[in-house]
Amino acid sequence: MKRSDIRVAVATIGVFVSLGGVFAGIRGLLFDAESTVSYGAFSIAIEVATFVVALNPTSNGES
Repeated sequence: MKRSDIRVAVATIGVFVSLGGVFAGIRGLLFDAESTVSYGAFSIAIEVATFVVALNPTSNGES
């Protein structure tokens, strides 16, 4: 696999984990589970950062 293929695969996994975080956050809000909401929000924040880093072009002039 090329380097770009690996980055796309990591970003795809990050999107699905982020969707799981959204599900956990909504479930925690519905059933009044504060820790589940916190873990869901943390998961969303980490995976959005991972998505941005994985798809950010390199700084050596390639785009």
